[in-house]
Amino acid sequence: MFAFCSAFVQFFSAFVGCILWRGVLLFLYSISGVEKMKTMLIAVCSKIITEELVRTFQNEYVVYTCNRGDDAQRLLLELKPDILIISLSLSTITGLELLQQTEFVPPIILALTNYLSDFVVHEAQAAGVDALIRLPCSIDFISSRLNRLLLHQ
Repeated sequence: MFAFCSAFVQFFSAFVGCILWRGVLLFLYSISGVEKMKTMLIAVCSKIITEELVRTFQNEYVVYTCNRGDDAQRLLLELKPDILIISLSLSTITGLELLQQTEFVPPIILALTNYLSDFVVHEAQAAGVDALIRLPCSIDFISSRLNRLLLHQ
């Protein structure tokens, strides 16, 4: 009987010790300043641009993609990403319409467009776009623009 009690006490001590250590580790993690990876939604109608953007950002962010406006609208509300890279010429609902209608506006929005006019610039700014980028451009340009925005956030 003594052996059973001793084994039980050792097991219980180890179990409680694991729980306490786990609690201590979680506490230390919470105060360490280590942040979870930021999320990025890439809603671009071009498969080639999307693939290049994913390749560029997949090691720094949790990246989600879509190529239609209605999918982007759904994912925007579900994921609430930290960064949105959006094409203004999405199908089913344009990027501008999506941004004007959405309930959630990400902290950083980069909009890609093939056509720039005063009207597009004004509407994009009113919709919360931080950077309006004219295509064609390099992926490096998009990346550097995002990095500048993140520095000033």
